[in-house]
Amino acid sequence: MIKFWFPTLISYQILENFKQHNSYLENKALEIQKNSGSNVNTNWACDTYNTLGVYNYREDADPIIQDFIQVCKNKLIGFSKDFGVSTTKIDCTDMWFNVSTYGNYQEFHRHASSHFSIVYYVTAPDESGDIV
Repeated sequence: MIKFWFPTLISYQILENFKQHNSYLENKALEIQKNSGSNVNTNWACDTYNTLGVYNYREDADPIIQDFIQVCKNKLIGFSKDFGVSTTKIDCTDMWFNVSTYGNYQEFHRHASSHFSIVYYVTAPDESGDIV
């Protein structure tokens, strides 16, 4: 007998109203990468560049980034309500960009101190990697 005591709930949504900002977000990520150097910035076992440690969204008054965070919060509130979870406050504790090219990878990992995690693909070619 199999019982699903600890399922992983996943919501998949396309942010249609935010697609207009994708090229802006892509350029922002590439600009941060260019200005900080192209090396991977973590001790993670991967070769995907990320801005963790070199970019702080809270110090960036960029209205598109701030709007993106709010859109994500609103989606999380809706997601949690759908599953009967009371959410009076949702806070984004961190945010970073990953920049991958063909052949790069991100290792299996958990965000252990987070109740929710969001992955938003700014751009991804068909047949590119999967979240598993």
